[in-house]
Amino acid sequence: MKTNISIAVFVLFFLAPVSAVMSDAARGKELYREKKCYACHGMEGKGGGIAGPAIDRLPLSRDDLIALLKKGTKRMRPMKKKTPEEDIAALVDYIFSLQHSDRGNGASVNPDATLR
Repeated sequence: MKTNISIAVFVLFFLAPVSAVMSDAARGKELYREKKCYACHGMEGKGGGIAGPAIDRLPLSRDDLIALLKKGTKRMRPMKKKTPEEDIAALVDYIFSLQHSDRGNGASVNPDATLR
């Protein structure tokens, strides 16, 4: 009985958050396509679209990127009013998943640290 409880606790506290992050990144990928972010930033976030820079190596923290998406830029509409917080967070998870994927040089970006 104790073994079953231990397994359940392990699954709830260790595996559930991993699957939640994975599903948030997957949802973010769907939103990236729905909102046509690829038109400016490219399908894999490497840029090459109409006007947007590469986003697969952004030197921003998670909070800074959320603020940027909410506020917008000269060329990117703000998401604050029309996009739910959960969707913005999912987009950020997807963008950081691009930064952590292998792009051939082995570099990675810590989403919790602001790079300079």
